[in-house]
Amino acid sequence: MNLKTTQFSESLNKPYKYTWQAFKADRTLGAFVLDDNSWIDLNIQVSQTLQGLVIASVVFSRGTEDNFEDYSITGGGDAFRIFATVMKMINEWIKKYGEGINVLEFTAEKKDDPKGSRTRLYSTLSKKFTPKGWTYSRGDGTGKNVRFKFINNNFNAQKSIYKI
Repeated sequence: MNLKTTQFSESLNKPYKYTWQAFKADRTLGAFVLDDNSWIDLNIQVSQTLQGLVIASVVFSRGTEDNFEDYSITGGGDAFRIFATVMKMINEWIKKYGEGINVLEFTAEKKDDPKGSRTRLYSTLSKKFTPKGWTYSRGDGTGKNVRFKFINNNFNAQKSIYKI
């Protein structure tokens, strides 16, 4: 195994410690502090479409003393570990509430990622961290965002917070 592969594996195996401010079926908030004292906020918001699909939308952003909600790429070299932590948090939430969700989704904004590095990272790691019983899907990114989805292969309407 070469040095880059070893560093990659280590960053995925050492997620940051995180805390939950709220851990509920309809809305979950969590956060973790990075080595540079900035932080990542994670928000999972559940809603139902007119067609009856139950969708969990995930948003995560970096916060600093000067900017509480930053979606830009920092270039800090910690992207793998950050995303591994986000995916660990998502998987923990899915284990508790995922049965009642059709789709979990998040996006990468293209304007903040002109080279496509964030999109490639999200795509690669989403495949690796796809929850058991779910299918990974990626949108084509023709709009402002590239959409990433986990589709629940075992959706259980009786476990949903919505009456379907």
